[in-house]
Amino acid sequence: MNSYQMAMNSIRHYGGYQPIRARSTKLMVNAIIGLNIAVFGAWFYADATRDSKLQQLLMNNATLSWYNTRAKRYWTMITSAFSHKDLGHIFFNLWSFNVFAGVLCFAGGVGVGPVHVVALTLGSALVGSASWLYQKQPQGRDKRWGPWGEHALAATRQVGLGFSGVVMGVSSAATMLAPFLPIGFLFVPVRVPMFVMTGAYFAWDLFWLNSDDNVGRSAHLGGALFGVVYYLAALRGYGGVSQLLARRRYMK
Repeated sequence: MNSYQMAMNSIRHYGGYQPIRARSTKLMVNAIIGLNIAVFGAWFYADATRDSKLQQLLMNNATLSWYNTRAKRYWTMITSAFSHKDLGHIFFNLWSFNVFAGVLCFAGGVGVGPVHVVALTLGSALVGSASWLYQKQPQGRDKRWGPWGEHALAATRQVGLGFSGVVMGVSSAATMLAPFLPIGFLFVPVRVPMFVMTGAYFAWDLFWLNSDDNVGRSAHLGGALFGVVYYLAALRGYGGVSQLLARRRYMK
């Protein structure tokens, strides 16, 4: 069952059949996915045709780096999140985004609406990018970041890109909305509650935050924290953890 079918079934179950809102939420999710695919297509075309002008345009406007930040291209804190060069990278990110965003399509029985999807996407991208830039400060290790800043590199042209920070933001918000919803990993038949999978992702990134790989773990963590904050600020009315805690207090 796909996320849209889940939305329709949930709406009917709650007796509040409002297909327009659920559909508009799903349409926004699809539009965001389409934007990612379009930027990936631009990268693919630029590399395949060796179009140096287009490659430079994308480097300047669709990647995150201290070089771009110092050049006052602040929009790259958002645009870099929609940018991928590797097929496996974009596939995993968009598959994960579609799964977790499916929860937004049926939250509260009606869906959260496209405005919340956009706000959660842009906010996660911005906070994730800010976290990545903070860790990768060009002066080297930042004592305020503690041991996790040990590998902050001096090269100002180190770049970051990808939708993973947004995926973590959406997944954490979705987890707050439906913590016990069973979820699987690609083709693995075993399903676990959503809070287990999201918690495992968060713990994994936190554990390897100081590693030398090219994964933007600080962006993941920043996006995840934003997702929790956004739920507490704007999505509590759609149920989830806040409703469970309220019910528990009432039962006492």
